[in-house]
Amino acid sequence: DAAPCVARVRVAAGTVYYCGTNFGQAAERSTAGLDAMLARAAASAGIEPVCSLQAEIARTVHIDLLSQAGAARFAVVTSSSDREQSVHIVARGVWRGLYRDVMWRFDGGADVRVPARFLELFVVSPE
Repeated sequence: DAAPCVARVRVAAGTVYYCGTNFGQAAERSTAGLDAMLARAAASAGIEPVCSLQAEIARTVHIDLLSQAGAARFAVVTSSSDREQSVHIVARGVWRGLYRDVMWRFDGGADVRVPARFLELFVVSPE
């Protein structure tokens, strides 16, 4: 009788996960198992979302920072969600959109509204 299996083995300085199950098929019903597995693997590797991003709808908002001399100069924010959502971002400075009339101010963490199907390139300034 076959049953799903997930195994974790520490190898040298890393960790290997073996998933003897079809997460893709299971995710069609619910993404809870896949979300938990990916969160555990990311945590064991010390991986955190850029800007400690926390979106209402998991895996739908992404941030890329473009830096110069160790400081963020630009931020690309994308959302694949069909719904507007609140997103918590940990950052400092002012983010001004180049293509939309969007400006976000950060002094540590802040919640911002991200529209559905959002794509914006922000200029990041320290002010």
